[in-house]
Amino acid sequence: MHFILLLVFFCSVAPRTALSISQGPLSTSGRWIVDAHGKNVTFAGVNWPGAADAMLPEGLQYQSVEYIVDKIKTLGMNVVRLTFAVEMIDDILDTGRDVPIHDSLVNALGEKNGTIVFNNIVQQNPQFGVNTTRLEVFDAVANECYRQGIYVHLDNHISKAMWCCSGTDGNTWFGDRSLPAVKSVGMRNELRKAEDNPTLIDSTYNWQYWYQYMVENSNRIHAVNPDLLIYFSGLDYDTRLSPIPTGEDLGNGIAFHKSDFQYADKIVLELHNYERTATSCDDLKSSLWAAGFNALDTQNSSIINTMPVQMTEFGFPQDSTTYTDVYASCLREWLPSLQAGWMVWVVAGSYYVRKGVHDDDEKWARVLRRDLYGYSIEPSSVVPYLQNDRASKLLGYIAEVAGVPASIRVGGNIADQTLFDKTLRAPSEALPNDTTVEVLRIREDWFKGWKEYFPHGTNILYTLNLRNETGLWINAMEEAKAVMGILGESLSHFELGNEIDHYINKGWRGAGWDTKQYTNQWRRLTSQILSSPFYQNATHQPLFQAAVFADPPMVPDQHDEIDDFDIINVTRAGLVDTKIIDSYAVHLYPQSTCDAVRRRRLSLDLLSDHNVIWTNLSQYIPQEAAARAAGSRLVLGETNSASCSGKSGISDTLGAALWAADYVLTAASIGIEQTYFHLGHQSEYSAFTPLPYVYKGENLTAGIRANFFSHIFLAHVVSGGETDTWKITALPSANASDFSGYAIFGGQEEPVLAKLVFIDLGVWNSTSGLHNPSTLSATDSKFFSPGARPRRTVEVHTTWYPGTEVELLRLQGPGTNAKSGVNVSGVALDLETGTLVGKEEVELGIVSDSGIVRFDISQAEGVLIQKRHEGFESHNVNTFTIDQQTDRKRSADERLPMMKNRPT
Repeated sequence: MHFILLLVFFCSVAPRTALSISQGPLSTSGRWIVDAHGKNVTFAGVNWPGAADAMLPEGLQYQSVEYIVDKIKTLGMNVVRLTFAVEMIDDILDTGRDVPIHDSLVNALGEKNGTIVFNNIVQQNPQFGVNTTRLEVFDAVANECYRQGIYVHLDNHISKAMWCCSGTDGNTWFGDRSLPAVKSVGMRNELRKAEDNPTLIDSTYNWQYWYQYMVENSNRIHAVNPDLLIYFSGLDYDTRLSPIPTGEDLGNGIAFHKSDFQYADKIVLELHNYERTATSCDDLKSSLWAAGFNALDTQNSSIINTMPVQMTEFGFPQDSTTYTDVYASCLREWLPSLQAGWMVWVVAGSYYVRKGVHDDDEKWARVLRRDLYGYSIEPSSVVPYLQNDRASKLLGYIAEVAGVPASIRVGGNIADQTLFDKTLRAPSEALPNDTTVEVLRIREDWFKGWKEYFPHGTNILYTLNLRNETGLWINAMEEAKAVMGILGESLSHFELGNEIDHYINKGWRGAGWDTKQYTNQWRRLTSQILSSPFYQNATHQPLFQAAVFADPPMVPDQHDEIDDFDIINVTRAGLVDTKIIDSYAVHLYPQSTCDAVRRRRLSLDLLSDHNVIWTNLSQYIPQEAAARAAGSRLVLGETNSASCSGKSGISDTLGAALWAADYVLTAASIGIEQTYFHLGHQSEYSAFTPLPYVYKGENLTAGIRANFFSHIFLAHVVSGGETDTWKITALPSANASDFSGYAIFGGQEEPVLAKLVFIDLGVWNSTSGLHNPSTLSATDSKFFSPGARPRRTVEVHTTWYPGTEVELLRLQGPGTNAKSGVNVSGVALDLETGTLVGKEEVELGIVSDSGIVRFDISQAEGVLIQKRHEGFESHNVNTFTIDQQTDRKRSADERLPMMKNRPT
């Protein structure tokens, strides 16, 4: 280790003035860090990584050093934890000189990309040039921090420059005495087991060796620079320092006693924490206190070593939802209350290179399930759907493309009007008829044929009758026993009741019905099921989907009950059980035909609006966070374009298909992993219908409607890949009322860009494709769009290598109002039989320089871009180029830099 030599490498002339850096060294006094005048100094700041392959502070190709430091300052932060790789110092010692940043970038990124990034860095930071070295860039950061009044805490992040950390890389330490902003140093980042060296683990990975090497290092640091604060990190990725505050025996009679150090007033403890799955703030605080934060406790006689403790790394996704979860909320409150210092990960929006991925974005995306799109079937509609193979054929095609079958929920209003009747002469009986159902009577064999009808592996969720309390829910118990016995492993979940927040209005519960009463009843019925012989003895035991609330939390005109039915309140009421509650369900319909007031607001134009979609779904962000904090997940358990069966001319169009695609992806991007579209065998919003019928004076055939093509399109979006590891994030630059975009990532450990989805929701009404024999002839508007259909050219900056072949699929049709002629890149369906028709016309393209993809998209169209599949074959192949002329282009300011998360 070349520590003493290292100290002379970080030297430069300090700026003349500083805004708020304490003059003179910092030291400690008890649990506090103090300046030369004895005034407390509490660090609150951010990690700025510079230890990866390029060995430069990240983000300088997007913003200047001055700009980044200024942004840190405007956030009220006062410290930067500047990470560093010892490899850089080894290079200098081996060659006798530092390396110009151009050479370092080329070494990390290759000649072409390295030169491009270098030029971008110099453009943003003109003080740098071809002769600027890596250390001079670090000097520039430290000097700018001093000028703007920001402390610098140097951190030896890793030995070999690379992404940290794993159990198979090394680590060492360094310090600096020449830059006045540098007041402290971390000796070793995230000490951890050498998983590839079990002998080393057995012989040296213990507190005794920790003490030996850390004390040796700290002695050397203090000898070279007695002014620096020295940070001691713990074991197990720096999550544990428990024996240090109490002075416990570390082995062979060795114990850590601060009084043994001549520089006791320079010692600080540091811990890291990423327990983002925490469900209890009290538990999180308790574990952190025991891990080492108890060194702050000046009142506890068992604490031998009272000293400052800092959280030098913690973090969570910088999105619009995660900040509300237990982990983030707890630390946000607790750390300032302790007046303990903290440094959040991370200021960088992306990395020059991370694990081989160039310009890799620091974005913690949401899960994108392959079964993200499911169906909810009204119980009284099950028998009609099973009378022919149309739905089975369509869902089989979805399963083939997506790789997994769509999940099916059998539930809806009729679930709480379903009675189990062993004496029934037929499997089921709808009274007074199957279109106007007041009571659905069933017997055990009603459940037969379900698992055989739907594609193999289909998960079926069944909603029990919670309304009927007779005999302590004997009806629900009979239902549960029968469906478990027949469906077996196909039964994935139970729901207890449907839209229970409407029970008062329907006269099914008294005026005091609230989340507390509901939770008590839910637990009683669930307990009966769990303790029953049919559940106890089953080889497969279904989980539960709780809540099942109808009213959106922020839509007052739908509240007709006590307004406390939401996921936040129900989890507070105690409806939490991670062993059996897999999910919480909410229902959402953006429009409604249920009453005259809402019927007048129905509009295809309003449905085809991404801002409206976001407004409707974003109200569930706190609900999703509450579900996740409870150890479960949130799903849209029932939805469609308009409640009370939908509206032809809106629900059965290409516009509805584009809406559904955007709606499902937006939901997934905020953590709502599954969306179930409701089906009735004669409903206007149903994506497919099983039988011919007469409706509103028209003779309608059984068939497939335009909105079903959203499912085909999304099946392609989630297809491919080896395992279920897709992640999704919305693209901030593709976020307008008529345009949205999403990035899909694969990869087990680190996300790798795999696909891009763009949806143009602009309304374009056509004069063709207005007839579909399975749906009404009604249209939402008699207005037809004049002239040629507009197109826009979109430019996307990706992390894909230039020359990469990509393929493009389109969700397309004659126009927003089209009920027929809709297809996915030429593949359509026979609207009556469900048979696939047409030839696939996949377009191929090449990623251009700097990872740019350019393509055109028509108004009212969806586009999926993905890397070309190996062994790709298509009946027809077109190409998309960068020079297509369009009627409508996005300006340069509107271009989409794919996930360019700049430092903030």
